[in-house]
Amino acid sequence: MLGVDILVNLWRAWALHRTAVATKSQALAADALHFASDVLGSFAVIAGLTLSAFGFEWGDAAAAIGVAVMISILGLRLGRSTIQTLLDQAPEGVAEKAREVISDVPGVVGVERLRARMVGPTHFIDALVEVPRTYPIDRIDEIKRGAQQALDRTFDDADLTFTAIPVARNNETVRDRIMVIARNSGLAVHHVTVHDLGHKLTVSIDLEVDGDMPLVEAHDIAHALEHHIRDEFGSDVEVDTHIEPLEPEMPHGNDASPERVAEIRTALTKLAANGAIHDVHNVRVRDTEAGEIVNFHCYAEPTLSVIAVHDRVDEIERGLRRAFPDVKRVISHAEPPHAD
Repeated sequence: MLGVDILVNLWRAWALHRTAVATKSQALAADALHFASDVLGSFAVIAGLTLSAFGFEWGDAAAAIGVAVMISILGLRLGRSTIQTLLDQAPEGVAEKAREVISDVPGVVGVERLRARMVGPTHFIDALVEVPRTYPIDRIDEIKRGAQQALDRTFDDADLTFTAIPVARNNETVRDRIMVIARNSGLAVHHVTVHDLGHKLTVSIDLEVDGDMPLVEAHDIAHALEHHIRDEFGSDVEVDTHIEPLEPEMPHGNDASPERVAEIRTALTKLAANGAIHDVHNVRVRDTEAGEIVNFHCYAEPTLSVIAVHDRVDEIERGLRRAFPDVKRVISHAEPPHAD
C-alpha cells in the first residue's frame, strides 16, 4: 500500500508542478510541494525502517531530518517567489532583458527608466523610452507596437506601458530643428532655407497663416517664431519669414472645358519643345475660386539630376503663367521614359 501511495502522490506532485510552471500559480506550486513532501516522507519511513532493521538506531531520525531539510529548502524557495509577487517584483533578470529588447526596436534612442513586475503569468513592464523628437505621432505609435511585439516574443505574455520621451539626436540638421520648433508652436511652414555664412546662420521660412487674419496678428506669429529660432541657435542668427495665406483644405473647383485643356496642353508642349523635358501628357485644368490649377506629367532624361529637372520644369511653369495670367498654380510630375 505504501508503494501505491508513493506513486499516486508522485504523479499528483508532477502534474501540479507542471501546471504551476505553465500558469505561474503559487497556489498550485504550494500544492505540488505538499504532495512532494508526502512522497519524501514515505521514502523517509522506508529508509528509517531499513536502517533500523540493520541495527542503525539513528536511521529513522536521520531520515526524518533529511526530509525536513529538503522540505525547508523547497518551502523557502516558494516563499521567496510568493513574496516577490506580493511586492510586485519580477524575477531576477527580467528588467534587464526587457530593457535590452526595447532598446533593439528600430527607432528607439534609449530607455531612460524601466520597471518590471509580475502578476500571475503576465509580465507588466513600465518603460520611459527616448524617441527622436522629429518623428510624427504615427511613427512613434509604430515603435510602441514594435516594442510590444518584441516583448511578447520574449516573455510570451507581456503588458507594456510605453511612455515616449522626445529627445534631440546628434544627427539632427538645422532644418530638422527649425521644423520641430514650428511644429511645437502649431505652425505650418515650408521651403525652409538655411545658409551658413561662417560667422552666422541665415534662415528663410515660408509661414502659412489664415488668409483672413489681419496682418498685425500674422506678424506677431512670425515674430514669435523668429524669437524661438533665435533662442535655439543664438541671437545673431538672421531670420526672414515670408507670410502667405494658408491653402484651403478642400477648395471648391470644377474641371475646365475640353477646349481650355487643349489650349493649355498646346502651350505646355511648345514650352517644352527642343528641351530636356518632353512628351507632356495627362494635362488637367481645374477652375477654382482663386484661379486655374494646372497639373501635368512629362518625361525627362533619366541621367539628369533632380536639380536640373526641377530648374527646367520651373521654366515651363513660369512661361505658362506668363502666357495665361488666370493660372494660379502649376503642378508638374517629371519622370523617366517608360517608368512604372
